[in-house]
Amino acid sequence: MTVSLKILPRSWIFLLIFAGFSLVAKGEKARKFPQRIVSCAVVGDEILLQILPSPQEKKRVIAVSTLADNPLFSSVSLEARAISQRVGANVEQVLHLKPDLVIVASFNQPDFVAQIRNLKLNVHVLEGFQSLADLRRHILNLGELTGAESAAQELLARLQARILDLKKGMPPAQTLLVMMADRT
Repeated sequence: MTVSLKILPRSWIFLLIFAGFSLVAKGEKARKFPQRIVSCAVVGDEILLQILPSPQEKKRVIAVSTLADNPLFSSVSLEARAISQRVGANVEQVLHLKPDLVIVASFNQPDFVAQIRNLKLNVHVLEGFQSLADLRRHILNLGELTGAESAAQELLARLQARILDLKKGMPPAQTLLVMMADRT
């Protein structure tokens, strides 16, 4: 389909471009987000179950990690109970579920991750867990992959507010001086 921009005044064209609007041709399909998500890492479980807003959206997660129910490891152990399937590092188990997105972490067994990738499944690996910036990146990436960008932003805002609350309750930083005597 050819779109002619000659009918618009030049100032309107620039306005549309700079405002971030785009012209979409008729018949072009909207982006389709995964409907059968398998999370093989507890960090994936936690993010997904917090950014998929409604019970209907959460049904897109068809399996979570084996640690999802354990409150010692998972902050979403109650929410995870609504999902019946658990997956570990078992390629056949994951394949049987026919996922359209598999979430793994860099700390999952390397052979398992390699096998999942070799099967040409849509795999997203969460890599890097050294800082809050890494966590923010994971939340935003999963929000984008699942079409839950606004919920991901809301989760980040809640986390930031919680961090600020915790900082308010902390005593001011103090310098600790340690002296050692050598008796030789």
